[in-house]
Amino acid sequence: MKQFVTKCLSRLPLFFCICAAAANQGSRSNFVIAPTQPLMDERLSILISGLPPKRLITVRAKSKAQDQLWWRSEAVFNSGPKGTIDLDAVAPVSGT
Repeated sequence: MKQFVTKCLSRLPLFFCICAAAANQGSRSNFVIAPTQPLMDERLSILISGLPPKRLITVRAKSKAQDQLWWRSEAVFNSGPKGTIDLDAVAPVSGT
């Protein structure tokens, strides 16, 4: 039976969630997001580590706009041999 590791991260009005099929619930993922307090039009650098290696990982993001509407996106990435995903350097396998 597959178990799922889920981690959600809240930064300002932006939320990230990763879901990974993993046999070990003890794995801990780590998000490094820069800058820590971005301006509305500033690009974010996002690095996720501590993932199971060579797995398909779903990354979800959502943000609430000033008009109270939610913007959502989802993409699937390969975590590679080191169990990391650098969203600046890697294209998603699929997503919205």
